[in-house]
Amino acid sequence: MEILVICILFIVGIILLIAEVYMFPGISLAGICATASLIAANVYAYMSLGWLACLICLLVTIVGCTVILVWVARSKSIDKVSLKKEIDSTVRNEALDAIQVGEHGTAITRLALIGNADFGGRIVEVRSASGFIEENTPITVIRITDGIVFVSADR
Repeated sequence: MEILVICILFIVGIILLIAEVYMFPGISLAGICATASLIAANVYAYMSLGWLACLICLLVTIVGCTVILVWVARSKSIDKVSLKKEIDSTVRNEALDAIQVGEHGTAITRLALIGNADFGGRIVEVRSASGFIEENTPITVIRITDGIVFVSADR
């Protein structure tokens, strides 16, 4: 009778583990119940049959869970629900397109490496290439790389 209870707890735990992986991904009630069922099977094996039965049950649990995880990793069913789309679009900034290297402007905010600057009425986020720049300081565009405007303070 004890072996039947242990087997039922083990089978229920494995079924709930498979349901957790395929039906309810993430940490859900099925995963918590699967863990509780597998732990209960091992505890019951120790309490009713001794440490040797518990060791065998623990090994069967580890092998069973490992087989399921390898099976899930190799199956293509997870690929059907996984996200594969990469975002390669950017937000277009017309003010940034009008900025040229060598253009002069004024720091609106303190450039603690990154801040805002005004270039003839166009407010753009800029990055300081020469350390901290206080607000209302005249600046010059040094370079534009990947949509990032690098500036330095005018001397």
